[in-house]
Amino acid sequence: MPGGAGLPEGPARTRASDADRELAVAALRRHWRAGRLDETELEDRVSSALAGRTLGELRKLLEDLPGEPPAKRRTMPGRRGEPALHGPPSHWQRAVSSLKAGAATLLVGLTVLVIVALIASSGDDDREGSYGPPPADRITRVAAGERGSDAEMEFEALAVERAARLPLRPSSTTDAAEALASAEGQEFLVVVVKATNRSDDRATPFCATGARLYTDDDEGHELVERLYELDGNEHVCSEGMTPGEAARFRLAFSVAEGAGARDIDVWNAAEEDDIGGATRLRMALPPETDASRTPSD
Repeated sequence: MPGGAGLPEGPARTRASDADRELAVAALRRHWRAGRLDETELEDRVSSALAGRTLGELRKLLEDLPGEPPAKRRTMPGRRGEPALHGPPSHWQRAVSSLKAGAATLLVGLTVLVIVALIASSGDDDREGSYGPPPADRITRVAAGERGSDAEMEFEALAVERAARLPLRPSSTTDAAEALASAEGQEFLVVVVKATNRSDDRATPFCATGARLYTDDDEGHELVERLYELDGNEHVCSEGMTPGEAARFRLAFSVAEGAGARDIDVWNAAEEDDIGGATRLRMALPPETDASRTPSD
């Protein structure tokens, strides 16, 4: 058959199917790759093939092109000239397909492992010992009972308390008797921190971030989401601390029952360029106290 399209036999007026049009297009592309058609001719004939309504119209597009000798291989529709065997796939075809699928799965698995490893290595790499080695340009250690400064904010850890419930401040939406309850198997560790604004501007420390607690089970813990609602945290996410003003903050963390506080990282998250704590203080903590006690300055 002219052009080697593999079009079905039948009268020229027989209506062409989508598959017939695709066969004609595939044949035209083969002849273009063989150099029998230039790009303009290919474009024109492909357009005509896609618009062809009968087998005769498709054959006319191929009548000046040589046919191909009969063979066991033909071009499947939509494969842009790739050969495929007649009939159902053979054993070797199924084997090749299985190998390709297995290789793709293995590649995805290796990619996931690499991503997980990168995340793990970039996580808490600033911790010492079980925390990992701390870079000197990020961590400043502060002994228990001592004060430290980060970005013009001075911090001092005053006390550590343990509680199952934390009272909330009364507000227009919160009843005075309401409290934040710990989840099953969890309890709260509260670190009372005194902060003093040493800058010339207002500051709002611990508004959503600015502290991370480490416990003796080698876990790191973020501040509770409702920190600003806790009783005693009037300065959290408020109008801020004026220059020279000092205030206490009750930094609450949800931990596993029985976990002990090891140390706490604090930083001045009010600094727009240090929200994540690129520089921070690692403060050793005093022994736990009764939650009913109020530490003195």
